[in-house]
Amino acid sequence: NHNYPIVGITQEQAKAYSKWRSDRVFEYNLIKAGILEHNPNQRDSTHFSIENYFEGKYHLPIVEKGDTVGLRKIEPDFSIPYPVYLLPTAEQRLLIMNYIDSTDALFHVRKAKKYEEWREDNVPFLLAHNPCVEDSLAETIFRPVDHGLDKRNKFKLVQNSRGNVAEWGDADKITYGGGWPHNVEYALSNDTILVDSSNAWTGFRNVCVWRKWEK
Repeated sequence: NHNYPIVGITQEQAKAYSKWRSDRVFEYNLIKAGILEHNPNQRDSTHFSIENYFEGKYHLPIVEKGDTVGLRKIEPDFSIPYPVYLLPTAEQRLLIMNYIDSTDALFHVRKAKKYEEWREDNVPFLLAHNPCVEDSLAETIFRPVDHGLDKRNKFKLVQNSRGNVAEWGDADKITYGGGWPHNVEYALSNDTILVDSSNAWTGFRNVCVWRKWEK
């Protein structure tokens, strides 16, 4: 859900979900294109994955009068690109933050009067006091969920990139952005944080790369 990110999962679980998502999106695209038939009763011998499809190992059941009487091999189309959902690398995180900061800056310039205090402080996100910690610096960072931020749809704001929920990265034990327990100064100076296990302030987001299968 866009408003309530999943937390409390390990980095390995986030990577496993990313692989599952890649398979399901590609399978959906092939079904939508009329290349595959929907098969809700997959078994080991008819399990769809990107690898099984391109390696010629994917089969669809042959059904007659409600009974499965055999399997039909699906010949792969190597001209079709497939999606790979991943946890972001450090290089991808940098590209993401460059985009976010540039769109935030453009947004605040356009809305200068309404968000004048934000711009004066050079902070491109809202700050909220954390009532759980009695510390003047204990502020958490968040972005409001507002789908009407730019009705002209000139650019897309990416929300909650810092300080709301940290996000697992591709490198071992690396998270990005800091979470709600971190104060402003820490989140701004530490985009990468080492984490040993799942916790209540770390979730994940995927990047998607489209590739062509190489035999």
